[in-house]
Amino acid sequence: MRSRIFPFIFIVATLFSVSAVAQAQTAPTLAFSQDFSTALDTNLFTEAHGRMEIDTQLQTSMVMTMGGRLVINAGEQNYGDSAVRINQPFDFANRTGTVTFDVNTNQVDGWTTVALSDLPYPYVSFEQDNTHGPFPQNGLMVQFRGNFGCVLLYTYSNGAQTSEQKECGDFGVTTGQNILNHVVMTVSATKVTVTTDGHSVSFPVSLNFTRGYLYLDSHNHATMKYTNGVKPTWDTSWDNVTFDGPVIAPTKVATAPYNLPSGVTNPRLVLMVRHDLQN
Repeated sequence: MRSRIFPFIFIVATLFSVSAVAQAQTAPTLAFSQDFSTALDTNLFTEAHGRMEIDTQLQTSMVMTMGGRLVINAGEQNYGDSAVRINQPFDFANRTGTVTFDVNTNQVDGWTTVALSDLPYPYVSFEQDNTHGPFPQNGLMVQFRGNFGCVLLYTYSNGAQTSEQKECGDFGVTTGQNILNHVVMTVSATKVTVTTDGHSVSFPVSLNFTRGYLYLDSHNHATMKYTNGVKPTWDTSWDNVTFDGPVIAPTKVATAPYNLPSGVTNPRLVLMVRHDLQN
C-alpha cells in the first residue's frame, strides 16, 4: 500500500507545484500604487486646471493631500476641470490591464471623471454639457454620475470622439460627497469594464492605443449657478490608486492640447499647469 500511495502523492505535489509556478509567471505586476499618505510627489503627478471660456465667477481651485486622501476642488465654473495626471504611463498592450481606486462617485452639479490619453496633455475633457473639450488625441474617458446610477464612457481616435455609451440604473451603490466607492476598471483593446462596489458594467470598444496617461478629474458643471452661489467648487476625494503592467519611468512633460470641437461659439482654452508648484 505504501508503494502505491507515495507515487500518487508525488504526482499530486508535482502537478500543484507546476500549477503554482505557472500562476506566478502569469500574475500581473503592480506597476503603480499611491495611498496619498504624504504630500503629492510632483515627479509622479501633474496638476492642471482648465476651462473653455472666460470665467466671470472664477473660484479658487485646489489640489492637495489631506487625511490620507488626494483632494481635488474644481472651481472652474461654466464649465471646467481640475485634474491630476499620473506621469507614469499605464500600458495594457496585448492584455487586459487593471486600474483601481477609491473615490466619491456622486453627482451634484459636477461629477467624477477618470481618463486615459496617449499623449501627456495637462488635462482632457469632452464635448457634451457645454464643456467643449479639449479631447485626447487617442484615449477614453469614464464619468460617474452616481446620483443617477450612471456610468458613461467616451472614446477618442485621431483627435475626435468616436463613441458615447452609458449604463444607468438603481444598482444599489450608495453614493455621497463623503462616501468613497471602490472602483475597479479593466481595459483592453476591445472592452472596458467598470466595477463600482461590486456592480459591473461593460462597454465594447475599439481602441487604437495601448499605453496612456491616467487622469483623476473633478468636473465642475456650474456649481455657483445651480446652488445660487453657495457651492464654489466641485470636490472629489481619491485614495488607493493602483494599476498593473510593466513599470515605465514617469514622463514629466505637458503637451499643449490642440483637439478642440468645431463650431464652438467661444473657443478659448484657459489653462494652468503646475510642475513643482510652478506655473
